[in-house]
Amino acid sequence: MKRDATDQEGLSGGTGTVTGLRDLNSAPLSYWAGVYESFEAAGGSDAAFDKAFWRQRVLQVLSDHQAGVHHLQNDELLGWPGLNPAPLIAASVYADRLRRERNMPIRILDFGGGAGIGYVQLRTSLPSHVRLDYRVVERRGICDIGQAHFRGNAEIGFHESLAMATRDACGIDIALAASALHYMNDWQGLLSSFAALDPRWILLLDVPAGDIPASFVTVQMYHGDRIPVWFWRMEHLVRTIEQLGYALTHRALRRWTGQAGESPPMDGLPTTHRIAGFCDLSFAAIRERRQPGIPDV
Repeated sequence: MKRDATDQEGLSGGTGTVTGLRDLNSAPLSYWAGVYESFEAAGGSDAAFDKAFWRQRVLQVLSDHQAGVHHLQNDELLGWPGLNPAPLIAASVYADRLRRERNMPIRILDFGGGAGIGYVQLRTSLPSHVRLDYRVVERRGICDIGQAHFRGNAEIGFHESLAMATRDACGIDIALAASALHYMNDWQGLLSSFAALDPRWILLLDVPAGDIPASFVTVQMYHGDRIPVWFWRMEHLVRTIEQLGYALTHRALRRWTGQAGESPPMDGLPTTHRIAGFCDLSFAAIRERRQPGIPDV
């Protein structure tokens, strides 16, 4: 089922993009192929995210990072490897909270957040006295995995839609989509829904955007499935978010790295439409925030 802004269910994209895939003959696999104007023209579906192998992968990635939970009692600010700006932004929100609303947790909406890997990474990057209210929006099967894994942890919850995740929230500090936005047919609708929640920050991580002629739809090949995805002209994506009342504050490129002799995963695209890698982008609200409260979306 293709996703649009009317249901806004999770995408199971929070574990990162696909890298290192090869076919049975070990020949390089083209991960993205074709240039289309729409999801409908590209064909395919996101059914791969409902299959057992994807759920197993999500659980494995979470388990691999779960060791970080052992640091929950440390007041030391632990580093989060990579370019992800989320820990520094969360620390900024916390500092502001100390000045204004000392007892309030940092509220994070993680759209397509998998089984909670973002929570694990963020939790181990902050002192234990910093409280979190972490809300993951995901597909039902992934929600089941996350709920079972974090049973008894009141800081994190799993929801099957954006409306369910924000129903009883009192203001969102950070709206996050990690390796998820490009799987949304109506990505502009999702960003508008983020802005309607009036978060202080919008974080888009692992985003396929770059200096290309125009935004377009392509097909991601994954275990025999064809998944339609967006690739953006960076200027188009940034301008869309700026028009919602946010300013770009951070941009970092995650360059694709593969095995020796392995071709980049964009050989199926015209050279003019290939990007150097996936980006992490952070945007700060530039308008005065409304009083706490979540509008109907």
